[in-house]
This record gives sequence, structure tokens and C-alpha cells, in this order.
Amino acid sequence: MNERPQSSLRWARLAVAVAFGLLVLKMIAAWMTGSSAVLSDAAESVVNVVAASVMLLAVRSAAQPADTEHPFGHGKAELLAAAFEGALLLAAAIIIGWNAVPILFAPEPVEHLGWGSLLIGLTAVGNGVFGGLLIRNGGRVGSPALVADGRHLLTDAVSTIGVLLAIGLVELTGLVWIDPAAACVLAIWIAYTGTTVVSGAARGLLDTRSPEYTERIAAALSEPPIEGLLEPHDLRVLDTTSNVVVLMHARAPWMWTLERGRALQEQTEARAASVFTVPSEVHVQLEPCVPRCCQACRETDCERRSAEFTVRTPLEPQQISAPHPRSP
Repeated sequence: MNERPQSSLRWARLAVAVAFGLLVLKMIAAWMTGSSAVLSDAAESVVNVVAASVMLLAVRSAAQPADTEHPFGHGKAELLAAAFEGALLLAAAIIIGWNAVPILFAPEPVEHLGWGSLLIGLTAVGNGVFGGLLIRNGGRVGSPALVADGRHLLTDAVSTIGVLLAIGLVELTGLVWIDPAAACVLAIWIAYTGTTVVSGAARGLLDTRSPEYTERIAAALSEPPIEGLLEPHDLRVLDTTSNVVVLMHARAPWMWTLERGRALQEQTEARAASVFTVPSEVHVQLEPCVPRCCQACRETDCERRSAEFTVRTPLEPQQISAPHPRSP
């Protein structure tokens, strides 16, 4: 196993341990204070533990190499884990709102705010620091599951800060309805984050075209221009998170030998692969040129030339991502 999967697994295991430890602290704080907002925050931490456990299983699965049944690897398990985590957030938001709304109309007093505030303050710091570390390292190793869990923890940290503000206002004003009202606001915030996480995972699972990848590949093939590479098009990128598969069509001068065509193919594939930070597999299918390619071709000894070579313009992302153009 290479360094990338090992790093992802280490962070995933640590995420499970941290999530469980913070859950224990929040449950103690909820028991001490009797606060609806604190209990809501603790309920979200239950989701953290479940989500971190699922994320660990997904990272383990994604680390497995490609096989006959999964020729593109197992990387999309991480996207499934991210979608599941977002769904858990939505479920937690519904449960929190369901419990908080009745209490809003019949608020109950909260107790032991000093020690409870200290405990949940510690969890806010822990979630914020560790969530930021997960996002940074998840982005570095290309792990959407780690990034999703990091965003989840940052959301938890923000919601905990909201809880602290709420119980502080209760202490200052004596208005106990602020506590369940804060729980309702937190439910809306958690639902928004869950929706964002689910939509991001869905884009990956549905292989939505990535403008960023297209722009990178267009720039890599343009500077400097690859001699003989004509009309690259029909670019398709399959991002499985653990590796990337790139498929692209292009044209070459019709009189070139197979040897020259193969050299052009290898050069183009290497350029496209250079833009990715994760393992990549690039396949370029070459086809013979057509008359509209003449203005971009420098070949002088051509019996079929219909126009003189002009200025070669940089490739545009829209050009290489366009479907297979019709021959004239």
C-alpha cells in the first residue's frame, strides 16, 4: 500500500477516536445542564461518531487496488461515505428540530452552566482544530470522505459556539426560551451543511464534468504546443477519488507513420497526466486529420492540404470538451 492510502487510513482512525471522545464530553455537559441546545449539539456528535466509522470503512475500501469487477478501483466508496454523512446530518437536523420546537413553547430551566459551558467549549476547540486538519489533509491526499468529515466537524464547532452564546444569554437574561430557540437555529444550520455535503458527493457519483480539470488539461496541452496534435476533443474525466481516468480523442497528420503517431500519443497522455496529484490513467485515441485541421498543421509536404498554416491559438476548454465533431 502506498503512502496516500496509509495517510488516509491514519487520519480516518484518528477521526473515529476524536469523535467518540468529544461525544462523551458533550453528553456529560448535556446531563449536567439539562439544556436543549447542548443536547442537540450532543445529538449531532452521535452522527459524528457514526459518520466517522462509515468514513473509515470507505477509506479502507478505496485503498484496495483495481480488480476485474472494479476496473476503475474502489475510490467511489469515499463519495458514498460522504453522501451518507450528509444524509446523517439532515436526519440529525430533523430530529433536533422535532425535539426543540415543543420545548420552545414550554421552556425548561438549565443548570450548572459554568461546568457545562467549559466542557462544550473544549469540544468546540477540538472539533474546530481537528476538522481543519482533516480538510487540509483530505484535500492533500484527494480524499472526499476526509474532507466531508472535516466539514462536518467544523459545522459541529460552529454549532457548539452557537450553543455557548445561547446559554450565555440565558444566564444573563433569564429568558429560558433562548435555549430551545438556539436549538432550532442549529437544526437549520446543520440541514444546510448536510445538503451541501450530499450535493457535492452526488456530483462526483454522477461524474459531472469538472471545469477545473478541463482547464488544467487545456493549459497543459497548449504550453508549449505539441507538434502534430490536432483538434483534441471529446475529453472525459472519470474521477474515482483514488485515481483519475482520462479519455480523449485527437487528430494527427494523415501521412504520419504508426511510430510517430504512437510517440504523439504518449506525449499527449503524459502532458494530461501531469495535471493530477493522484494516480492517473490517460488514454488518447488518434484519428487522421480532416481539411479543417490544415490551418493548425505545420506539415508542408502534404498532398491533401486545403489551406495554409496560420497562427496556432491556445486550446480552449470548450474545444477539448466538445463532443466528437462531424467530419466535413
